Amino acid sequence: MVTVLSCGRMSPGKLHLLEEVIVLPAAGQRVREKIAMVLDLQKEVKRILNSTSKTGTLVFPVTDGGALLVGFDRVEQPLDVLMEACANLQLTPGTDVHFALSCAAHTLLDYSKGKYEIVAGTLKAPGELIEVYESLISRYPGICALIDPFRKEDLEQWDKLSCALIGQPCCLIADAAFCSPPRLYGDKRLLPPGVAGVVLKHVNETTITDLLCATSEGRDSTTILEQSGTEWCDDYFVDLAVGLGVKFVKLGGLMGGVRLARYNRLMMLEEELTRQGILGKLTRQGILGSNQLELPLFGTSVSPGSELLETE
Repeated sequence: MVTVLSCGRMSPGKLHLLEEVIVLPAAGQRVREKIAMVLDLQKEVKRILNSTSKTGTLVFPVTDGGALLVGFDRVEQPLDVLMEACANLQLTPGTDVHFALSCAAHTLLDYSKGKYEIVAGTLKAPGELIEVYESLISRYPGICALIDPFRKEDLEQWDKLSCALIGQPCCLIADAAFCSPPRLYGDKRLLPPGVAGVVLKHVNETTITDLLCATSEGRDSTTILEQSGTEWCDDYFVDLAVGLGVKFVKLGGLMGGVRLARYNRLMMLEEELTRQGILGKLTRQGILGSNQLELPLFGTSVSPGSELLETE
């Protein structure tokens, strides 16, 4: 999962809702090809934004996570730019590339009014926010996941939105809306209703044993592994993600030495497994969650010496 845009409260625009716009390249390519595709997409986004700028060439700040920090004034604007970039590169959203929207709803609530400030000065009640999400999913093909669309306390809205998404190629993921030790799947009360998976953060307080328990218990759910906290130039995190067999690893954007080292390590691991003849096979059962497309990092390994299985 590659973060390409950040449009949250820290951005210079009025839009607050989309903390991160994340790209998920479709199966069927090698890691190197996927990264090259996302780089091309990011460059095209920058070209489009510069071409429409009235103040000359833009300087794009970069977030701590390595993504472009861009200011927008409407919820649709970042997605319109991405759709245009995909069209220019002849990429089909929903087939060649998918998108996950990290909404970070817990940062948007105006507690005095009980509403979410999705754009500066524009507040939406939790029920109204459901309509916003439904409109985005119907209008923009390729949106496969909403991460933290509500606070963890808004259980009724989580449930209603999940019901509204039945039959849609999109699911709900809990990040900040899930706050507990990694041993979570045995107690469903720790998750909001309708959640298809969680973001597990690897922090200093989390042991490898905790992560092993969490990922083994959550095989039927979508597990996204992310490292949070202070960053350091150590790419072991990628080995950990592949070894755990999580379905996705969230490494941030494609800028910054720490993140590039991890993306490079991911490519090296794929090459090592290919040389050994044990590269796994990607399965197609839905993009996220049980009713869409399941994309393990490198799939299920085969016996050493057997014929290499190509990704599908």
